[in-house]
Parts: sequence; C-alpha cells; structure tokens
Amino acid sequence: GFGVAMIVLGVAAYLLTGRSSVTAMIPSFFGVALVACGAAAGKVGRPAIVAAFILGLLGIGGPLGRVVPDAIKNGLTLNAATIVQLLFAALSAVMVVAILTRKSSKS
Repeated sequence: GFGVAMIVLGVAAYLLTGRSSVTAMIPSFFGVALVACGAAAGKVGRPAIVAAFILGLLGIGGPLGRVVPDAIKNGLTLNAATIVQLLFAALSAVMVVAILTRKSSKS
C-alpha cells in the first residue's frame, strides 16, 4: 500500500507541477521499489522487509535533509516541492513505524 501511495504521490507531483522536472517522480521510483519488496517478501521474507525498511529510512532522510536546512536558512516555504517532500517523508515514516511494529509471523 505504501508503495502504491508513493507512486501516486510522484505521478501527481510531476503532473501538477507542469512536468517541469523528473525529480518530482522520485517518490514514484521509491514506490516501485517498495512494491517489488512487497512482492518479494512472500518468497524471500526478511531480506525484502529489510530492503523496504532501508528505503523507508532513505525516504525520511532524503527529503528532510533538503527541507530542514532550507527552512532553517530561509524559513519554511510551502511550495509544491516542499509539500511533496514532506508528504514523502511522512509516508516513509509511517511505513518504517509499521515495519517496526508489525507482528512476526513466527510468534
């Protein structure tokens, strides 16, 4: 579900910003990788979940690594790019928490 949400976020960002930059699609690229991790989790299990977790951490750190320093320097400006980055980080954070709190199928 998180992968699909990120794909939608990236495509919407790209289309709503007038297709000005392919970087608006970055959440979609993560989403495709997460969908692949979800599909692989049934076959390979833990390694796919760890890969999704790492993608989630990158999905938090990348956007916040851009938004926070800029907000400290220039104040928080809520333009399309900032909103997409914050949504991407929030989706990633919720996914990471979901992975950390999920019950193991072995218990």
